Amino acid sequence: MGEIMNNLTNMEILIRMLLAFIAGGIIGFEREKHRKSAGFRTFVLVCLGSCVITIVGIRTVWETIKIVENSDKLSEVIKVDTVRLSAQVVSGIGFLGAGTIIHEKNYVSGLTSAASLWTAAMIGIAIGYGYYFIAIVATIIVVITLLLSSLRNYYSSKTNNRTNQRSREE
Repeated sequence: MGEIMNNLTNMEILIRMLLAFIAGGIIGFEREKHRKSAGFRTFVLVCLGSCVITIVGIRTVWETIKIVENSDKLSEVIKVDTVRLSAQVVSGIGFLGAGTIIHEKNYVSGLTSAASLWTAAMIGIAIGYGYYFIAIVATIIVVITLLLSSLRNYYSSKTNNRTNQRSREE
């Protein structure tokens, strides 16, 4: 893993951040198109922010390893946790997602937006670590899931409208 962290160039960081922007933007565009509470900007910021904190974590770990390698005393004291910052995103994104959930009487909305935000954060983490294939496949699967859900809702509302219209005619 040290070699991977050591070879993280500014160009690689730029590529990761742009890919996070694109992945978050694609998911956010789909949510915004359907007028959901979290849209393009929110998803871009969540995905990009997750990517950035992951890159910062990688760089911090690498810098710590370099410092520890030069000191026998420090190597006994300092322990490196390679995923600590990313783990905080996993738990922290729940608070943002909770803000998209609305509960009124017997109806709950926003669960899909909350789950989508959480998934966008995980995609950002994957991109930050350089797992492009995982991130791209996950983004595609998320968009397909959201599109299929929209189609299902569209057709079920058409069926309900026809049923309601028949009831009124009778």
